[in-house]
Amino acid sequence: MTKRRLVLGALFIALAAARLCHVRILWPDGDYHLAAARQIVQGSVIYRDFWFDKPPLGPLLHVLFGARAGAPLMLGSAAYLWLACLAAYFLARRLWSEAEGLLAAGLLSFHLIFYLPSAVIPLPVDAAMLAPHLAAVGAAVAGWPFMAGAASAVAFFFNVKGVFVLAAVLIWLPDRRRRAVAGFVSVCILAAGALAAAGALPGYIDQVWRWGIV
Repeated sequence: MTKRRLVLGALFIALAAARLCHVRILWPDGDYHLAAARQIVQGSVIYRDFWFDKPPLGPLLHVLFGARAGAPLMLGSAAYLWLACLAAYFLARRLWSEAEGLLAAGLLSFHLIFYLPSAVIPLPVDAAMLAPHLAAVGAAVAGWPFMAGAASAVAFFFNVKGVFVLAAVLIWLPDRRRRAVAGFVSVCILAAGALAAAGALPGYIDQVWRWGIV
């Protein structure tokens, strides 16, 4: 238990330190979501009041971390991506043992520090979907189909590639696919309801899907 806490705590410190080293750097892919978050903080509604051709959870996560460039956003992103390391730990421990769990968390942390976009952009969408992606696969391995489907849907609302996470879950749980699909659809219905209540659902369909496909 003590060793686990020390290793996982050290991974968070490493993630935070790496991001604080880049606190004064702004990259286009990061600015795009940050600009959307600033619009939301100022009272605009995504898809309804301004154009945004990506799923909504990226900007909303930036809002959660203050919607402002600087140390709070970098530390928030480190904390969020640390959750992905914890999910990797849980998944590998379920499949193998404690040692493999800690190794998986450590290797993911290393990647998130030294792979350039993940190191300098607070929350690129591919990195942001890692936490729900790994959570979905971990839930599938643990035999929790509804949670696996729901986590796949969360990944989907970070990045449309999340649909492939659901596909992996369905392959892993061939005898419980209905429950997994039910979890996925439940989250999608809730998200669609929230977008519709905000008057943003038509814009979401047009901007993310129709124009995105074009």
